[in-house]
Amino acid sequence: MWFNILKNELASKTGFSQLDFDNIVIEDEDDCKKRWQQLCQELEGFTISDTEEYRVVSDKDGVRPYGGMHSTEFMAKDGSSKATLWLHYDYDSEIPEEVYCKALEILFDTSIIGSSNGVKIRDYEIFKTSNVSEIPDKTYNVEFNHYIEIRTSQPYYYDLGFTLLSSDNSLEPIARKLLEILR
Repeated sequence: MWFNILKNELASKTGFSQLDFDNIVIEDEDDCKKRWQQLCQELEGFTISDTEEYRVVSDKDGVRPYGGMHSTEFMAKDGSSKATLWLHYDYDSEIPEEVYCKALEILFDTSIIGSSNGVKIRDYEIFKTSNVSEIPDKTYNVEFNHYIEIRTSQPYYYDLGFTLLSSDNSLEPIARKLLEILR
């Protein structure tokens, strides 16, 4: 099935060979914050082209709806449980450059599959989740996660990435496109 293809490609450092995660160049001191903001903007503006089939359920309304993060949620227009996609994007200018740099480094590290142990920098912890799992006996058959999370000492956290729940392979191209964006 399609989730096995994604799982195998994520598990292999040579998977997604058109993407070059190993040659990330950081040229000046604000590049990581700028790159994080750019990725947030790309996810915020992301749409599913087949608008006849999917609709936005929650959107960038200034409210932090899911545990403190801005997100966009897509689901099938007919209300079926075919697929739901959450895009997570949030940014805080108070987070130090080095934290954003480490978070992006971990996000782009294709050897981290599953959930990473937290990396602590000052008062921040960074976690990555990148996995595909089958969900037996649920509405959705597969869950695909690929995101990085920066946790602060307050009850806020800042995510960058996506979660896809699906009962079929209809959003496989969307997951692949999102993986290309998050490089």
